[in-house]
Amino acid sequence: MNISAKRITLTLPEIGLIAMTRGALGVGIGLLLSNALAKEERRSAGLALLAVGRADDSSHLDAIA
Repeated sequence: MNISAKRITLTLPEIGLIAMTRGALGVGIGLLLSNALAKEERRSAGLALLAVGRADDSSHLDAIA
């Protein structure tokens, strides 16, 4: 079996943007699972962060692939 990886070059700002979107995903999931806010506030904030992080992350992954 021959497996090869594609090599890409990312700038520091691109790496930072990817890290921030991953952070938004994590915070969104954390809010959805926590009891820190009222149920509706938690759901709204969590879903918004999850959607933003996922949408932005998808655009980066599409550019790489």
